[in-house]
Amino acid sequence: MEYAMSASETRPPATCIYRRTGLSRAQVNVMQRLTDIVRAIRCTLAAAAALLALSTQPLLAEPNAKEKDKVPPIEFVQGRIWGNMRMAGFELMGEIRTNSKTYPIILRTKGYEMIYEFQKEPLHIRVVISPEKSVVQKRASAQDKWEDLTGKARLDQILDTDITYEDLGLEFIRWDVVETLGTDSIKTLKSWAFEAKPNPNSPSRFSKARYWISSDYGAFLRVDGYNEKNEVIKRVEVNGVTRVGKAYVIKQMLISNMIPGRSIAKSRTWIDIRDTKAEPAPDKDKASVSDKETTADKAPPPTPVSTESIPTARPVPKTPKASKAD
Repeated sequence: MEYAMSASETRPPATCIYRRTGLSRAQVNVMQRLTDIVRAIRCTLAAAAALLALSTQPLLAEPNAKEKDKVPPIEFVQGRIWGNMRMAGFELMGEIRTNSKTYPIILRTKGYEMIYEFQKEPLHIRVVISPEKSVVQKRASAQDKWEDLTGKARLDQILDTDITYEDLGLEFIRWDVVETLGTDSIKTLKSWAFEAKPNPNSPSRFSKARYWISSDYGAFLRVDGYNEKNEVIKRVEVNGVTRVGKAYVIKQMLISNMIPGRSIAKSRTWIDIRDTKAEPAPDKDKASVSDKETTADKAPPPTPVSTESIPTARPVPKTPKASKAD
């Protein structure tokens, strides 16, 4: 008569097994060791299966569509975005790094303009993101002329990073078809979620873009780019910001190429800002026309507004007419 032990039972004494099965003590010990090994293998396989099941599931919850009424109109949100993107003259020192290589950079900002200067590579990138359009250009050095990047050229990869020129241009901000998805929380920060689809004549590798805007600061927290199968293939995340004067500057940004259909990055690139300083103000007498036009860039960003109190437009009071002299 054999002794059958269920998973919920404790192991019987070796003498019990010895007496009931007629096996020798050495044989019983071998059987117990084999049982322990099989049980350990089963536990390991079960844990691996559970992890695999979790990794194939979307890890991010959908925005709360029931709170769409708490999200202001997209025009209001875009106004705050453009206001925050107009920056004073800053010189930001940092690096763009992948898992295998690091590229030191200097990022210069002024108004809607950003210039990425790679310190050890023959590459400068100029990006101008304004409400009217995005301009993306590149050159090999400060002595060379800027080359416009349009159409499919914007889809090119920058060096061996996960960043494309399209990513820097943020074209999705001006896409006409925008849907409000609701409220959400990104890294414990309250946010508004939107989904935009590209214009017919706007070349893009994305069928749509979903983005989250901080309801307190009016800044991007995350952007997801989708393919035609409605799968996330690119993710941009802001991991930290720093304050310079009255402006908020990104301290770290993570750009990931995703495995389609899974919330797992297949490769990642970080943009890290290590040091920041404001450029000296230009001499008013020697300032060029373009310099004078960007003096408004030094204005502070709009005051943060909470979702519970969204300001409404107020009528501008009429200026009283001057009375005629008697």
